[in-house]
Amino acid sequence: MSHPYDASTKYLVEDRLPDWLPLCGHGVGAPVRVINADLATVTAEADRVLHVEEEPPWIMHLELQAGRDPSLTRRTLVYNALLGRRHNVLVRSVLVLLRRTADGPDLTGRVELGFPGEDPYHVFRYHVVRVWQLPVDSLLHAGLGVLPLAPLADVSKGDLPTLIRRIGARIDREATAEEAGILWTATNVLMGLRYPRTLVADVLQGVRNMKESVTYQAIVEEGRAAGLEQGLEQGLEQGLEQGLEQGLEQGLEQGLETARAVLLRIGTRLLGRPDEQAEAAIRRMHDVDRLTRLADRLPEAENWRELLDMP
Repeated sequence: MSHPYDASTKYLVEDRLPDWLPLCGHGVGAPVRVINADLATVTAEADRVLHVEEEPPWIMHLELQAGRDPSLTRRTLVYNALLGRRHNVLVRSVLVLLRRTADGPDLTGRVELGFPGEDPYHVFRYHVVRVWQLPVDSLLHAGLGVLPLAPLADVSKGDLPTLIRRIGARIDREATAEEAGILWTATNVLMGLRYPRTLVADVLQGVRNMKESVTYQAIVEEGRAAGLEQGLEQGLEQGLEQGLEQGLEQGLEQGLETARAVLLRIGTRLLGRPDEQAEAAIRRMHDVDRLTRLADRLPEAENWRELLDMP
């Protein structure tokens, strides 16, 4: 599993495909479908791959990024080439940067490969969307699939309550009950990339659709809470068969191991791969509350050292 925002945006992209194309500068009226993004030849997976059934057909490759990754441009180039080879069509690659910490001077929209003193032998162009630079109205008036990105756009904290009311008005007006749950869940998860969780909770207070949604439950299932609940549940089941004490002990240990693994996976997505010292420190943790706090504070950290120093 990656970060919970991966799960929420997955539903948005798959359920509201055409809404994402204008955001990336490529509005079309042709049918669009999600295709398999697994690129097993490099043991990696591109974020979202959309097949646009125009004539000629082409692929939109979306990479949603919340943390700094120095290898992002080269990785995007590799994905672009592999997708083109696998599907035998042209591929547009688009980097959607969800917060400022994901940005860097190398993300220019162009990669040139060449030897010193010689013309480049390969030029690769891609598109970069910096969500925090987008006018908030451009998202409020776009398709419902990108509406949850609005709180990450060019908006101040003081304007959030008004913005949430405007988002709610559109959802109430245009979305089904099931879609409303998906959209509010995605809004909640994505807001956590920029704002403190206490502020997010205050602003979204009273939104019942969110926790009732199937999407929210799926994200929880993939997240920290589900890992702990699963460990405890398995421990209780084993307790019925082998003894309550032994089952609970095994369940708690499994829950701890799941929490550690989730923290490392989410952190790698946001902060990059931890060094041996940071990973070892997390592996030694036996405090569920501590692991939970660290996972909650991942969006606030710039690196692993800063995260581990947090109370």
